[in-house]
Amino acid sequence: MTTIRTTDNVRGRVTDNEFARRHAGVKAIMERLDLAAMVVCGRDDETGVNRGRFHYVTDFEALNGQWFAVLFRDGDPVIFQPAYVGRAWAEYASRIRDIVVAVDQAADIASLLKERGAAAGRVGVVGLGDVMKVDDLRTLERLVPQADLVDATAELDQMMAIKSDEEIGYLEETAEMCRRAFDAMAEAIRPGVTERFVTSKAFQVIKEMGGTTGFVHVARSGGIRTFHPATDDVLEQGDVIGFDLEHKGPSHYGLEVTHYFSVGPAPEEYVRKLDAEMRVFTAARDALRPGANAAEVMTAMSAAAAESGMHMAGPVGLGPVMFHGHGVGLNFFCPPYVPGDGPIEAGMVLALHPWTGPEQADKLAVTALDTVVVGESGSRSLVFPTRKLIEL
Repeated sequence: MTTIRTTDNVRGRVTDNEFARRHAGVKAIMERLDLAAMVVCGRDDETGVNRGRFHYVTDFEALNGQWFAVLFRDGDPVIFQPAYVGRAWAEYASRIRDIVVAVDQAADIASLLKERGAAAGRVGVVGLGDVMKVDDLRTLERLVPQADLVDATAELDQMMAIKSDEEIGYLEETAEMCRRAFDAMAEAIRPGVTERFVTSKAFQVIKEMGGTTGFVHVARSGGIRTFHPATDDVLEQGDVIGFDLEHKGPSHYGLEVTHYFSVGPAPEEYVRKLDAEMRVFTAARDALRPGANAAEVMTAMSAAAAESGMHMAGPVGLGPVMFHGHGVGLNFFCPPYVPGDGPIEAGMVLALHPWTGPEQADKLAVTALDTVVVGESGSRSLVFPTRKLIEL
């Protein structure tokens, strides 16, 4: 076996052209909003719900706690890392070379804004409402009282919603990882093994292929019927088992997908249910075209559900559902949203999971979920272009 040893600094994953594209977009936002600086808040949360924004502008995997990137219309960006994290990783991996190790990050950011002449202008904060700590906001307000702190989160989120061809390539890489993980679970499924044993095979593949954060949840007709973390319950002949796989790949781009297997011949009721759910999913996917809007997508999936005697779950009732689709990428939950506002555009990538209701705790959770890429002329499922319940 040949051992490959890394000798060069990691310095991110994306190409120079992609990194430059992102920073050009950030500067365009700053010019449009008349910002002297932009503070992008990040944190190392388990599933990457909010840290993707920091990763997007830095191409750097933050570790442990709160991180900040400060960007300027003129001048080089600066990374602020917490003092309890060793500096070595940032020195090794970050392509942004100005790194500040700070006990009080907000105070040091305030000092930088003064030094760069941005303390009396408009300063955009990305993550102001969902990432930045209240104490940090108060510190900035106290130390740079003349700065006009404005929430720039929506602008960066909207920019991130349109994926480049390179980013879609990273999502394809994650999709291949997920397909192999499902293959590994399929080989492990048999009477007498535990749910945890089966999902461990997926995690082995994921880690071997460089997957980072995420989970595999299970729903089983012969056990806990709703999606749940894997248990030591044993699979039996006749069980139908579904997996909800939501994970990030080696490039930190995440996707969501479900798939179902039957231990032996598949009961007809579940075949019919999954077929009905797939008809709703397909109607929604076909409606995701450039120039469409979320309302049209909702109309399409509602009509398909009605044809099968179902309806779309809403924001009230058992198992309330706010969104039937949402953006994915460096974050697992981000624009665009279905239902939501704004047009559907080519380059958007959504986790599409039409939830038909009402959810019933005594019924197996059967749902069609895949990650969908919106192209110039239509949309495609990223992981499973076609699917059916697989008998093992």
